[in-house]
Amino acid sequence: MLNGDLYHELIKNFRDLHQAQLRSSGLPEHYWERLFLKIKDDIFDAGDYFQICMRVDEDDTVFGYKAICNNENGLKKDDPNGIFLVDHAWTYKVNDARQNLMDHANLLNRMCIMMSITVDEEEDQEPEVVKCKKVEAVLDKMWKFNQTYKISTEKLTDEEREPLWYIMDEFGSSVRHNDNPTVKCAPFYYLPTATMYSIIWPLIDLEFGDELTRDYVYGIRDEKLRKAKLFPWNDEDEEYLEELREGENLSDQEEPSIEYFNSGRQDETLPPESDVELLDISKINFNTNNNLINVFTDMKSIQENLTDPKFTFVDDMWKADIIFMKKHFKDYKALREKSPNTLINQFPFENVVTVKDLLAIVSRRVEDSKQWLPTTYNLAYELRKFICCFKQREEEDLDNHWILKPWNLARSIDTTVTKNLNQIIKSQETGPKISCKYITNPVLFYRDELKGSVKYDVRYIVLVRSIKPLVIYTYNVFWLRFANKPYSLENLDDYEKHFTVMNYKPSVVLKQIHYNEFIPLFEEQNPGFKWTHTQEKIFKMIRQVFEGASKELPPKGIGHNYQSRAMYAVDLMLDWRQDVNGENKTIEPMICEVNFMPDCTRACKYHPSFFNDIFNTLFLDSLDNSNVTKI
Repeated sequence: MLNGDLYHELIKNFRDLHQAQLRSSGLPEHYWERLFLKIKDDIFDAGDYFQICMRVDEDDTVFGYKAICNNENGLKKDDPNGIFLVDHAWTYKVNDARQNLMDHANLLNRMCIMMSITVDEEEDQEPEVVKCKKVEAVLDKMWKFNQTYKISTEKLTDEEREPLWYIMDEFGSSVRHNDNPTVKCAPFYYLPTATMYSIIWPLIDLEFGDELTRDYVYGIRDEKLRKAKLFPWNDEDEEYLEELREGENLSDQEEPSIEYFNSGRQDETLPPESDVELLDISKINFNTNNNLINVFTDMKSIQENLTDPKFTFVDDMWKADIIFMKKHFKDYKALREKSPNTLINQFPFENVVTVKDLLAIVSRRVEDSKQWLPTTYNLAYELRKFICCFKQREEEDLDNHWILKPWNLARSIDTTVTKNLNQIIKSQETGPKISCKYITNPVLFYRDELKGSVKYDVRYIVLVRSIKPLVIYTYNVFWLRFANKPYSLENLDDYEKHFTVMNYKPSVVLKQIHYNEFIPLFEEQNPGFKWTHTQEKIFKMIRQVFEGASKELPPKGIGHNYQSRAMYAVDLMLDWRQDVNGENKTIEPMICEVNFMPDCTRACKYHPSFFNDIFNTLFLDSLDNSNVTKI
């Protein structure tokens, strides 16, 4: 027993530590003290009030479960004891799920029971085959049960910040959806022990026999969006699908309003409007014969590798001739007023190409983009349209593999490949995403050591000197990244098969081939296809990306600013296009993403003149020996 003073101190500490979390969950205050006591004493007493019941069909086959109140006195919503802890049966990262199930037989069997999964077991069938069937069934069905949370602290790496998914225990998972729920369920993170629970409490007075239901899409009021997000639990209802389809035109992807381009994005100031039309990109000229050019940078790689004697470094940004920063710059009006003769390595509103959702929007402004932009849906405002597209492709027996990408994360973090519609719908719970048609017939590269062909992507460094007129160069050296396992459309959660970013994964092999070694190998492995011809298509695609991005004025497009220059990395893949007989006919580049201030470690290591070339091209318009090509 705790003495009174200690007890009250513990309660106060609990409130102070968790108050923000408790309030955001909507948990009434009269439950807070009892919640603490149940966590402290590890009390899971839902069984004293509720019962899990099987749901059976006319053949007495179990197809699900529900939870009811079985306390003969019912449960009043003002009863302080009416808060219940729910344990989590399974917590995991998406790419680890298959291995978790394969390694832990008890977990696999528990999931099969919870999800009412049975698999056909043929006579003399190997146990491992049966296990694999069960695993596939769980991976397919688990999205109707999944919840998610993300823990963010400054001490965690990007990989450690990857979202965690969890499935509640049998009780929590048996609480079904209702638009008028009887209980509310919320995740709760207990800080002292770093333990995640779910908590459930009544929203109404419950009588004996009442079913416990919760709102699976709590907080979403728009009826059309609710209907789309609830599709996983209505995916076999044809009438439900027809209602979703009503009024959706799949061939028409409208560009969002100007408010969308402004929403959630930091304001930028532009130079005076009269300067927007200035076309003279040579307005600023450095007298390199007599003066050193002062450079301000927050990038150690530039300080170490910009060795051209024309340049020197200064610590004060406002005393620089050139500002080259990794930190985003937003106040172009102040730059014009304070330092009208200073150049900077960023353009106003360049986020329209560096943020993935906006890149797809501006690219569609170019008619030829259907050649090089994968079909892309913004799941924030095109979810209904995407569901209709997916179902239509399914009905027409077309491939339905998609890659889900967060709008503004790099290194493939929280990026998944799937053909599971329910997974795509649920994926937004970890943050806003786009869904891109997965390139299922990529041009592959044969790796002798693997005795198989792997995916790869290509990175070009792109230098933009001006928006009006559009002046673009590419660095002549390009970079390649390779998958580590032979490509196939099996095991979509196998990172080393479906992704190419290996240089940030500890203990993962990084395959490196230099561009000049790659070109003859590419032509040898793809007879009849010259790299020069493929590169012409790549350069055309890159230019068209920036043409689309500069068609509209800010905030819907990149802003012209005579003081601006920029370096980007354009990542792309090569896709086989087939003729009517299914024969590979042409190789076409497909845009993946455009990166702001890319990692140039490899560039500096293997090409010591890299930043000298970049600075001379961008800021001096000196192309002699700069290793660049104008496109």
